Amino acid sequence: MEKISYQDESEIEARLIDVLGEGRNQWTYRPDLKSEEDLWNNLRQKITYKNLSELGEVLLTDKEFELIKTQILSRTQTPFDAGKWLRGENGIARVTIDREDMTLGQVSLVVNSNQDINGGTASYEVVHQIAKNRSSIENRDRRFDVTL
Repeated sequence: MEKISYQDESEIEARLIDVLGEGRNQWTYRPDLKSEEDLWNNLRQKITYKNLSELGEVLLTDKEFELIKTQILSRTQTPFDAGKWLRGENGIARVTIDREDMTLGQVSLVVNSNQDINGGTASYEVVHQIAKNRSSIENRDRRFDVTL
């Protein structure tokens, strides 16, 4: 095995991102995603696209997406909880919300389907240097090097 030497952390991060995008690897580097808000907006787009038939002509409102975020955060408090929820019932992780327009009723949206993984329609993205603001006074702001 060839020994690879790097001079600093940023070179290691850049090389990892390059390797993830090489050849048959399915990862797409997303330099446009730099903050927690960017990640949530990206997830909103993916949930919307995956559920166009359920949503019909009325796309998610900001209030509805806040309900989705709340459900996701409450179900993914620990890595174990997140893995269990993402595995889903019958391989599908869903969130159910009441539509802001009450005449539209309730909708159950697919967040993750195990059928989409490994050659399905799942997208794999890698982001770099994501900034996360502290959630309380006791905590501190964070920056994540490479996130899949």
